[in-house]
Amino acid sequence: MRIRLLGGLSVEHDGRQVPVTGSMQLAVLFRLAVDAGTAVSYRAISEDVWSRDAPENQRAALQSIVSRLRAQLPPGVIESTVGGYRLLLARSDVDALRFEDLVAEAVAAAGTALPADARRAALAALALWAGEPWIPSPDFDWFLRDLARDRARALELTALDGAAPDGCAPSVAFAPSAARGIPVSLTRLVGRERELAAIEEQLAVSRLVTIVGTGGIGKTRLALETAAGIRGAVLVELAPVGPGEVLAAVLAATGRELRTSDAPVEPVGSLERVVEALLGRAVVLVLDNCEHVIDAAARLAESLLGVLPALTILATSREPLGIPGESFVTVGSLPHPSESELEAAIDTPDAPGSPERLREFAALELFGQRALAARGAGLATGELAGAARICARLDGLPLALELAAAKLRTMTLDEVLDGLDNRFTLLTGGYRTALPRHQTLRALIDWSWSLLSADERTALGRLAVFPAGIDTRDAADVAATAGLVGASVFESLVDKSLLHRERGRYRLLETIREYGIERLAEAGTLAAERAAQAGYIAVRAEAADALMRGPRIREAIAWFDAEDDNVTAALRYTTSARLAEPAVRVALACVWYWGIRERRDELGVWLGAVSELAAEVDSDEARAIVLFTPVVRAFSAEEANPDAARDSALVPEALAEAARRAFDAWAQDPPGRGGELMQLAFPLLSAFRTSFGEEGWMLRVRIPSGGELGLDPWPAAMLHVIRAATAQNRGDIAELGEASAHAVRAFEAIGDLWGLALAQQMRAEWFSLQGRLDEALDVTDASTANMSRITSSWDLAQQQALAVSIMLRQGRLAAARERAVELLAGAAESGNIFTVIQAEATALVLDLNDRDTGAASARLARIEDLASGWPNMPAQLVAMIGVRRAELELLQGDADAAERAIRVAADAAIASLDHPVIGQVALSLGGLALARGQVEEAVRALDLSSAIIGAYDRLEPRAIAIEQAAAAHGIDRATPAPSSRPHALATLRALIDPAG
Repeated sequence: MRIRLLGGLSVEHDGRQVPVTGSMQLAVLFRLAVDAGTAVSYRAISEDVWSRDAPENQRAALQSIVSRLRAQLPPGVIESTVGGYRLLLARSDVDALRFEDLVAEAVAAAGTALPADARRAALAALALWAGEPWIPSPDFDWFLRDLARDRARALELTALDGAAPDGCAPSVAFAPSAARGIPVSLTRLVGRERELAAIEEQLAVSRLVTIVGTGGIGKTRLALETAAGIRGAVLVELAPVGPGEVLAAVLAATGRELRTSDAPVEPVGSLERVVEALLGRAVVLVLDNCEHVIDAAARLAESLLGVLPALTILATSREPLGIPGESFVTVGSLPHPSESELEAAIDTPDAPGSPERLREFAALELFGQRALAARGAGLATGELAGAARICARLDGLPLALELAAAKLRTMTLDEVLDGLDNRFTLLTGGYRTALPRHQTLRALIDWSWSLLSADERTALGRLAVFPAGIDTRDAADVAATAGLVGASVFESLVDKSLLHRERGRYRLLETIREYGIERLAEAGTLAAERAAQAGYIAVRAEAADALMRGPRIREAIAWFDAEDDNVTAALRYTTSARLAEPAVRVALACVWYWGIRERRDELGVWLGAVSELAAEVDSDEARAIVLFTPVVRAFSAEEANPDAARDSALVPEALAEAARRAFDAWAQDPPGRGGELMQLAFPLLSAFRTSFGEEGWMLRVRIPSGGELGLDPWPAAMLHVIRAATAQNRGDIAELGEASAHAVRAFEAIGDLWGLALAQQMRAEWFSLQGRLDEALDVTDASTANMSRITSSWDLAQQQALAVSIMLRQGRLAAARERAVELLAGAAESGNIFTVIQAEATALVLDLNDRDTGAASARLARIEDLASGWPNMPAQLVAMIGVRRAELELLQGDADAAERAIRVAADAAIASLDHPVIGQVALSLGGLALARGQVEEAVRALDLSSAIIGAYDRLEPRAIAIEQAAAAHGIDRATPAPSSRPHALATLRALIDPAG
């Protein structure tokens, strides 16, 4: 296949035109074509295709577009890669890329004194130019600029010893080696294509363009790279001069690079001499390193631009010049892998291109080049993850990366990575010819620090103890805590390129933040700053927690998500410094958030750490932490052997006893009414107190009704949800129906979407058991909508699994399959292992229903492979995997293998104390009996399942099959024999393990 972009779009294959329709398909095809043969990440495609109004789930939308595009192109031409797509074409198959390559060849030949070869390649490139390049939308105008620059270079080269083709005389601003006195770069510029294009675009419309960025980001390099291609560019190096020497530096540069007129008769000042030197000439004056002489540079720029209409100024500075007509190009860090991208590359080492795809990041490319220069060897595949971590910790800052790579001459990569804990000591010894402030990382930032006012230094120090930065809306409050008036000081730091404002937050680069912490430590104020940060976070976390149980829950969730690193920093400092009161306040404010987000690790770790301090605080809340910690540990059985706990179905005795002591202490001295969580905690502790830790204790738990206790609306509503959940677990379907109805009504009135979603989930379970499938599906979908963007992907996957099950029972197989595909895509995007297994297990149900043993075998193998790496897999999941394995074995005609799978499933299910799951195992036992022709045993297993679950589900496919077999064998099923749940469980155990 060949693609033509010059003079219009044309796609050909085997000599025939290939029509491509659809604006989004054309945009994606174009984006892949301009990087033909190269893997293009989802992110890169999305950023270009949706520069505005991007869909919420860009990856899913992109997959849909690519699917439709593939249908229009020859098979296999678009390849899926890990994290993106590749158009399987050579660069020579795309005329615009061939054009670019020929121009590059011509420029290279010109640089090696081979003008004939340069002209030949340039003519070949121009012969491809069939007209204005085609782009799918104005958002891709950067491609037009790139090609226009290359065409200008080609025209310049063809005119070196003759007229340009077609009589076109080149009169362009950009041409190779056009500027005199501009230093030639000794290394290749990496990862700055967009910035170069932006500078050229700004220079085309503005007479003053300032390249702004933090120190060491590469502003000078970009200015020189741009100036090297501009006819009439003059470099003025301001780094070594003071405020009173700026004019002299400009005069010296213009005197060297421009021929002035004869000396005047009358003496004139320096400014007049500069004006005389530049008058009437189209000159681009490059003012490099303006930040330390910013006022003088700004005044001079304004004066010169006011009297020299043909003058253009390109400046570099850590802050804007701040004069009328100024345009900016802000230079950020080189792209480097995020934590999630790095983990994905490491966790899937066998995937195509992984972790080799890390080389696609510009920061890694630069680091690799400098590593090659330092030690004579580039980065091996096994070193890429470590190099990526170095790039991330150094914020993709080019100078820092070069200093780090230089250390590889005498150190290993791991030693450099470890040394970054003291980066300002490690990163020294830059190039001897570099400016002194560019020879060490510390000196680089010292230079910026020396230019700050006292208030700016105070603000930077305060922000240094906020690892997640701060919301711009909170800036005034944070400033006030530091004794500063207003938030303008933060904008001043943004202007000086020491602070970034992005997505509504002020953030320091990690390197700048570490510098700020060192400065605080040197001044002896670090402890006070950390304590102030913890106090501020405690106030804000309590305010956010107050919104967690009402209509503004999403706002509160967003706050906790955004401030996660700040909260962790506050907890880490207060617990290590034994500041009990703020530690207790922050931890308590986070408890409900951690629970909703299923952040069990944080919940256990921080409650444990804070509980040691809480005894020092005289409050019911602090006492609650002391008492709750052993209960949390007991529920999670975190100190127990998971296999032993599963075999015994008991909470380890030491943990159970600690929890019972907590229950007793609470009962003997109950707190006052307290807040919503306190009101919820006391009845729960009372309910668990009598039987916790004993075998089968969950069957005996009875949760009281909140209305009976006179609780506030929210804790009363949540007790209804918990009451419904425990009722379902023990098979009390009547109480499940009554409690879930109360809960839905209560949470609708309160407006807590998460509580409402839980209540709706319980209500959907009850509707399903009643055979009211349409209502069950409606309520399930409503629950999913309410819970989206609030809870974990695991919760959402469970809800969607219920929806798929309902659709299957409704006979809506296509809709069920479509929902399962959506679930699989969402699970893959989440990266949560339990969510992926749940999604795959849901799709497996459909494979088994279709009797597609090939698809089911492959999917089950994936599930079992994923589960094998997680020894603490929830017992419910282990049981359901065993149930599906048994179904597959029966489909393949191996009843003995199915029986072995059921025994494994039964062990896990009984250990889980989850009666709906145990009931499913009983149903599987019925399916096994039916396969062996034992209809009466199958009927018996069905009745056991109904007794354990607490309801007879007449629409369950396996139940339908057993009932049909019973009717065919004349077994009367009008009045099934009742069975108590304990008797049913005992009978099931006997059937599973007759020897026991």
